Amino acid sequence: MFPAQLTDAHINLVLWGLQAICALIFLITGGLKILSDRNMVYMFDQIGLGQWYRYLTGAIELIGAALIVTTTLSGFGALLLLCVALGAVIIHAFILHDSPAVPVLLLLALLVVVWGRSGQVVF
Repeated sequence: MFPAQLTDAHINLVLWGLQAICALIFLITGGLKILSDRNMVYMFDQIGLGQWYRYLTGAIELIGAALIVTTTLSGFGALLLLCVALGAVIIHAFILHDSPAVPVLLLLALLVVVWGRSGQVVF
C-alpha cells in the first residue's frame, strides 16, 4: 500500500538513501583512484590528461562523499559530485567510447539529491 501523499519525512528518507548509496560509490571509486588501482591508472592513461587528473578526481570524490552525508553540507556535496558525474558521462561516452550507463545513473540520483537539498546550497 502506498501513502496517499508523500510527506516531507518520506522525501527525506529517500534523499538520505540516495545520499548513502552515492557516498558509498564515490568513496570506493575515489579510494581506488587515490590508491592507484591498476584499472584506474590505465583508464586515466586512456583519458590522456595525466595521472594528476586521477588524483584530483579521486580527492574530489572522497571530499564529496564526506560532504553528501554531512547534514548541513549534503546539498553542496551532491552538487560537487554532480559535476564529477557529468564529467564522467562525457569522458565515458566521447573519450573512452564505452557505456556511460553507471555515470548517468549516478548523475540522475545526484540531480534528485541536489533538487531535494537545494535549500542548503547558497550562491
